[in-house]
Amino acid sequence: MSGPDSFHLTAPDVVRRVIREAAQAHGVKPAEIVTGGPSRRFVRPRHMVAATLYEMRRPCGKRKFSLPQIGAWLGGRHHTTILHAIRAHEKRREGRA
Repeated sequence: MSGPDSFHLTAPDVVRRVIREAAQAHGVKPAEIVTGGPSRRFVRPRHMVAATLYEMRRPCGKRKFSLPQIGAWLGGRHHTTILHAIRAHEKRREGRA
C-alpha cells in the first residue's frame, strides 16, 4: 500500500505531529505536504518538516531519522531531494534565499 493512507500506518507519531504542525502553520492539509506537488505552497512546509526531522537527535547524539526514511514519509521522495530541502530551508532561515 502506498500514498497518504499507508503513511499514517508507518510513520512514527512524532513525524505525524511535525507534519501536522507545519501544515497548520502554513495553512495546508497534512496530506498536501506529503503528496503535494512542486507548488511553493506545499514545498516550504515540506522543507520545514524535512529539516525538523533531520535535526532530531537520539539521546546518544545520533540522528533519529535518515534521509531515506524522511523521504519515504514525505511522499516517497529520493534522499537527495530531502537533502536539497534541508539546505533550502537552512538558507531561508538564515536569510540567504
